[in-house]
Amino acid sequence: MTLAAEKTEDHGPGRVLAVLIVIVFTCVIGATYGFGLYLLPAVVAEMKAEIGFDYTAVGTITAVSQIGFLAAALLSGVLAPRLSAAVVIVVSAFLCAAGLFALSFADSLAVIAMIFVVLGACTASAWTPMVSVISRTIPFAHRAKALGLIASGTNYGVFLNGLLVPYFLTRHHWRDLWEITAALTFLISIACLILMAWSGLLRRQPSSPAPDTADQLVQSGSLKEVLAARPMLVWAIMFLSGCSSIPFLNYFSLFLQSELGLSVEVAGQAWMLIGLLGMIGGVTVGAIGDHIGVRATLALMYILILTAALCLLFGTGLAFVHCAAFLFGIAFNGVFGLVPAYVTKTYKENLRVGIFSGCNIFLGLGSMLGNFLAGWGKSVTGSFTGVYLAIAAILALLIFLCSRLHRDTTSPDPHPAPENAVAELGGPAL
Repeated sequence: MTLAAEKTEDHGPGRVLAVLIVIVFTCVIGATYGFGLYLLPAVVAEMKAEIGFDYTAVGTITAVSQIGFLAAALLSGVLAPRLSAAVVIVVSAFLCAAGLFALSFADSLAVIAMIFVVLGACTASAWTPMVSVISRTIPFAHRAKALGLIASGTNYGVFLNGLLVPYFLTRHHWRDLWEITAALTFLISIACLILMAWSGLLRRQPSSPAPDTADQLVQSGSLKEVLAARPMLVWAIMFLSGCSSIPFLNYFSLFLQSELGLSVEVAGQAWMLIGLLGMIGGVTVGAIGDHIGVRATLALMYILILTAALCLLFGTGLAFVHCAAFLFGIAFNGVFGLVPAYVTKTYKENLRVGIFSGCNIFLGLGSMLGNFLAGWGKSVTGSFTGVYLAIAAILALLIFLCSRLHRDTTSPDPHPAPENAVAELGGPAL
C-alpha cells in the first residue's frame, strides 16, 4: 500500500480522530512517565519507612529503571514495524498498569527494582512508536503541535500526582495510591486499545514494493537502512540534551538551596513554575515549530535553556531565579516534542521509528552520564557552579549543531501520510 498525498487541512471525522489520538496518547505518556517514573519520589519516604531501605537504594531503583528504558527504546524500534506501532503502545500501557498495581503489593527492594525495570521500559516502548502513528494520522502541518502536547503529558501526570499524593497519604496508605494510579492507567489503556482498534491501526502496515529511484530506501527499515539515512547528528543532539537539560532539571532545586541559599519554599515555587509552564509549553512550542520550522525552533529552545543557566550563574535576586524557571519550563518539554517532530518531517516513513528509537537510546545514555558527572563534579568541587557552566557550554554546542541539521519545511514532505490515512489503513471510513 502506497501512502498518498496529504492535505494540510483535515475536516470532519478525520479531524476528530486525530484529536482523539493526540488526547489519548497524551494520557498514555502522563501515565507511563507521570505515574510510572515520577510518582516514586513523592511516596518514597513512606515506602522506605515501612519496607526498610536507604536513599542509596532509591538511586539504585532510578538507575535500573533507566536500564529498562534503554532496552525498550532499542526493542520497540525493532518490534513496532513487525507488530505495528499501535500494538506496542497499547501493550506498553497495559504493562504499566500491571506494574503500578504490583507495586501496591511490593514488600522488598528487589521486587521494587524489578518492577521499575518494567516501568522504565514502558515509558520508552510507549513513546518511541508514537512517531509512526502520528506521521500516519496527523497532517504534516500539525505534527509538531501534536507531539509537543503529547510530550507534555508527563507534566499532566506529575500535576495529577500533586493532587492525589496529599489526599492518599493523609487519609489512606501509600499502597492505595499505587492501586488508584494503576486503575487510572488501566482505564487509559482500555481507551487506547479501543481507539487503535476502531481506527484500524492495530493491524500491521503492509510493506510497499521497493521504489525504483536510487535515492529511495526499501520499506523494511532495517538497522542498515536507518544508519544509511545518517541520523547521527540527531542522535548526538539527543545525547547532549541528556547530558545538559536532564541534569539541569534534576539538580535545579539543590542549586537554588545549596548555592544560592534560597529557602525550600522558594525552590518549590520555582519548581512548580517549571511544571505549570511545561503543561502548556509543549504544544505552544510545537505550534511555533509548525510555523517557522522545527530546526529553527529547536535552536531557539536551546537558547532559552542557555539563558536560564546564565540567569542562575550570574544573576542576583529572585527575579533571575523566576526568569530561569520560566525559560526552562517553556523550553524543556518543547525540546522533547520538537525532536520527534523533526524526525517525522525529515525522514521517510519506514525509518522514523528506528531513528527515534536511537534518539531515545542516546537520550538515556546522555542522561545517565550527565547525572553521574554532575553529582561527581559537585562531590569533587563542593559546588554546582562548575556543573552549570559545563551545562551552558554544552547548550552553546547544541545551538551550533542545530544549524547543521537538514532544513525541515512547513509543507508536506514528498511521501506524506494521506489526509484520510486511517481509512486507507483499513479503519473506519472517515
